[in-house]
Amino acid sequence: MNFVELLAWSVWDLLRPRKLVTMLLVGLAGPAFAMLIRSVSGTDYAPNVAYGLSVPLAVYSFTMILLSVIFASGIVSAEMVGKTIPYLLTRPIPRWKILLAKWLAATLAVSIAVMASCALTAVITHGFAGLGSSPLQRDLIIIPVGVVSYCSLFTMLSVLSTKPWLFAISFGFLWESWIPFLPGDFKKLSIMSQLRALSPHSGTGPAPSGPMEILRLLSPENIEPSAAWNALIVINVVTLAIAAAVFSSGEFVPKDETT
Repeated sequence: MNFVELLAWSVWDLLRPRKLVTMLLVGLAGPAFAMLIRSVSGTDYAPNVAYGLSVPLAVYSFTMILLSVIFASGIVSAEMVGKTIPYLLTRPIPRWKILLAKWLAATLAVSIAVMASCALTAVITHGFAGLGSSPLQRDLIIIPVGVVSYCSLFTMLSVLSTKPWLFAISFGFLWESWIPFLPGDFKKLSIMSQLRALSPHSGTGPAPSGPMEILRLLSPENIEPSAAWNALIVINVVTLAIAAAVFSSGEFVPKDETT
């Protein structure tokens, strides 16, 4: 089995009904949030503000992170708990290629799901006729970048720990939820801060408080796009290199879920 065949098998494994339902349900967070904002705004409704709140809060900070946790943090540990790790490792292909194929499959699946969620959110906030005035095109470029970063990190956790979900959830929903709002350079320690620097959602309007104030908080001003790109590239290369090196040389045996 070569790399392409292994990648195709990994993608096919992600197309099981249970996993597709998971992607669908988690992916509805952004559209649901947008519909809620639209329903409560009344005559004060502003498409750019609705989009600028729904996408960073529901699509980036929830759907992207949760799907990355679900599909990347179990790349190795799920095989160990499922007692299928011996079969995986006895295939006539280098271990690092096995890991990269499963990582790439998870990255592709999560990217497509999150991009679809973002596109549907834009349709709800702007309508089909107003998509050209929305930041959707920019987000569709940045979303795969974010998914690659989170899936790379969580894949490394899957190799280093038998319970990576705990660390992945803690990072995704605790660390990433408050570090970006710290003063100074602390926010640079967050993947989400780098993504928001590349795709800021500032909205429009002169309002000094309320939704516009939230949008300003969600858009870090002290991270240059070039610095954000460099940081994300380093994160991806380092985490994938560590994951591939450990998986290639480490010992992985079946384990019970409680151990």
